[in-house]
Amino acid sequence: MIGISGWSVYGAHPQFVVAGYIHDEGKGIRAIDQRGGGKGKLQQTRLYVYPDIETKVLYLITIGDKQSQKDDIKQSADFVVGLKGA
Repeated sequence: MIGISGWSVYGAHPQFVVAGYIHDEGKGIRAIDQRGGGKGKLQQTRLYVYPDIETKVLYLITIGDKQSQKDDIKQSADFVVGLKGA
């Protein structure tokens, strides 16, 4: 897990950003997906992040593909629960 701190207070609230490639996974977790382009069919990948509003830290939790999606979401949820103590 990596934490990046200090996002702008003037930008959009991280939980309310809407884009076709950003998905809500519950518990404040966001998945950013990427579909391969170009020649051939590349496997879709997802980066799971958690923007902590209180501390202004963006946690990069894990990256995975369609096959690991279920485990990635569970790992991300466990991370957030551990982080928040909830």
